[in-house]
Amino acid sequence: MEFKKGSNSGQNNRFDENTLGDGSQNIPGDIQNLTIINSPHSSSVIPNSPSSQSTLMHGTQELPSVSCQLHITHDAVGVPAMMLQARRHIVLHAAYYPKYGMDQQGMTLWRAMKHNPQLHLTAIFADISDAAWAEEFARIMRPFYTADEFQEDLDYSKHHFERLLREFGSSRVSIIDNPRLPLFPVILIDDTLIVGHYAHSETITPEGFWFTIHHPKILLMYESLLAGGSPLCALPEERALIRYLEELIVKTEESKSEAPVPELEKPSHLLVNGPAPYRRAQIKAEILEYVSRVDPLLSFDWKHRFMKVWESILDLPEVESRIYDVGKQRYTSFNRTLVAGILRFLDKYGAYELAFSGSVMARCLERDMTHPVRAGFRVDPPQDITDSIDKMIRSGGYER
Repeated sequence: MEFKKGSNSGQNNRFDENTLGDGSQNIPGDIQNLTIINSPHSSSVIPNSPSSQSTLMHGTQELPSVSCQLHITHDAVGVPAMMLQARRHIVLHAAYYPKYGMDQQGMTLWRAMKHNPQLHLTAIFADISDAAWAEEFARIMRPFYTADEFQEDLDYSKHHFERLLREFGSSRVSIIDNPRLPLFPVILIDDTLIVGHYAHSETITPEGFWFTIHHPKILLMYESLLAGGSPLCALPEERALIRYLEELIVKTEESKSEAPVPELEKPSHLLVNGPAPYRRAQIKAEILEYVSRVDPLLSFDWKHRFMKVWESILDLPEVESRIYDVGKQRYTSFNRTLVAGILRFLDKYGAYELAFSGSVMARCLERDMTHPVRAGFRVDPPQDITDSIDKMIRSGGYER
């Protein structure tokens, strides 16, 4: 077994020959070595040096087929790049997926499914509706959660996968409600497992340690379990792997995944009076982060007031009543078309250094000059919104 250093750039997901090395970039200074215990009587220590290397031994037999890479934070794993390379299966078992409808990973899932007709996606959600452990598990997910708040965000994150199910069909997308207590988050991408852990901690799961485990039999073992078989696990690492893989198998009688997919184009809790107040605050923060990406394009006079203006814009009743309505827009938690229209409207006040360009703006916002957000720049905001923004800016209301 090789233990390898994770990359915080999110790009290094290859299992190459670079074992745990100098540790200066991504491994904290207090991690001086890793100890691999192969049996009660022996262990191998990997010192923190560039020349170190370790292979798992079983008796006198070398088992070089397992490689394990340590990452600090989930973002360091580089999941989107791995998804794009997936050949047959992506299985997500992480209770819920709050970011997948609004960030790179959500778009990457759609791209992976679109460009590989052989790829199957399974998303396993925690079913806490009748669970005695619901309150405790909600606080494990996020320290501030109640069970009701967790359920609301869980339903919201499921919406993105329901859209994928409608687009690609039930033969390629499975959504499973799992009533069993989730013991750890795990993602399968072909022959690779990505494993984290839950904890009673103020530090949430994505910010903890994550492992990527690669073995050439992972996919074969998973598909055998999926078909109702019992894979032969003769070697120690195969028995260790099966523990993770069995967590991914939710029997039909346990799951509520046969329930029909709702035909709504947006989550039901957005249909009446918008999202709950705590969720509204989260989405508002997401909008502010989104528009802040155009900072390189701002004129000198607007550098200091752009974000203040946007905070005031989002507080306008005319904007607040529409900004959370995503309609049929994909991969967003807010009305991206309206945001784009307002960004274009601010050009009349000299907000940008150069002439307004939808392609350049899309590159800043989405890192893609051809992103569909470009169409939003051609849609004027409703008159009552532009009038309110005009009044707010001319009166200097954003300075309050």
